[in-house]
Amino acid sequence: MPKIALAIYHERPHFTEEETLLRPPLEALDIAFEVAVWNDPLVDWTEYDAVVIRSTWDYHTQVALFLEWVAYLEQVGVAVWNRPHVLKWNSDKIYLKDLHDAKVPIIPSVWGTPTTDLHSVMQQQNWQEVLVKPRYGATSMGIQRVTLADAPQFDHSLAHAFIQPLMSEIRKGEYSLIFFNGLYSHTILKVAQPDSIFVNYEYGGTVERIHPPLLFIEHAHAALQAAAQCLRLDARDFLYARVDGLDVEDNLVLMELELIEPELYIRFEPHRAPQAFAQAIHSKVTPA
Repeated sequence: MPKIALAIYHERPHFTEEETLLRPPLEALDIAFEVAVWNDPLVDWTEYDAVVIRSTWDYHTQVALFLEWVAYLEQVGVAVWNRPHVLKWNSDKIYLKDLHDAKVPIIPSVWGTPTTDLHSVMQQQNWQEVLVKPRYGATSMGIQRVTLADAPQFDHSLAHAFIQPLMSEIRKGEYSLIFFNGLYSHTILKVAQPDSIFVNYEYGGTVERIHPPLLFIEHAHAALQAAAQCLRLDARDFLYARVDGLDVEDNLVLMELELIEPELYIRFEPHRAPQAFAQAIHSKVTPA
């Protein structure tokens, strides 16, 4: 019986609803699992056949340490999903440039340097309001909203940041399309409060299960395939993926491709998604 760890972070040390939903289908497949805090020095990771990265939601505050831990797991022969080089690529938001170069439609972006001047960028791009985002970030942490009028007073370094226009389409909500082993599972629509642009729970955002246009699923799958090509993989090599995007003129335009620790919202599809995720894990940790 393979034994796996679901890697979490210290503020989430116990089973959640989603992990509880995973237990029956994993046990039915003869897979034992435990949750373990990724940076807990007392955990003996060599006890596990594989580690599935789940809610390591503080990794972006200590990226170097997180990637060192992933490299250690690989060194001692513990399989990691998603794969270590996928995690490294996806940890820096500059991966979006790779996807743009691969012809995936993304939110227009300007990548900062130590000498980038925000006001000049906004004037050149004719952007009236922007979001300045950290290249290493998660859960909207560190995002700054800046208007053209306020830009001359912006005095933060853009060396490790990127700039995107504030898209009016965010008012319609952010789509999250979830895939297991490269196969589409379900979609969530997250909508911000009227006075906010952030869809996260902590900002009062709402979440609902929806059935998106077929074209959106095709666009999301194309983004996943492009990422796989960048990494010299097949899309089926991703244990899980979440494609986040906006509806821009009836097309899904990519905001982020989450391959490290996305919430997968399996509780919104409780009759199919836990089984699909468990089957995907089984295919990765059980020899053919």
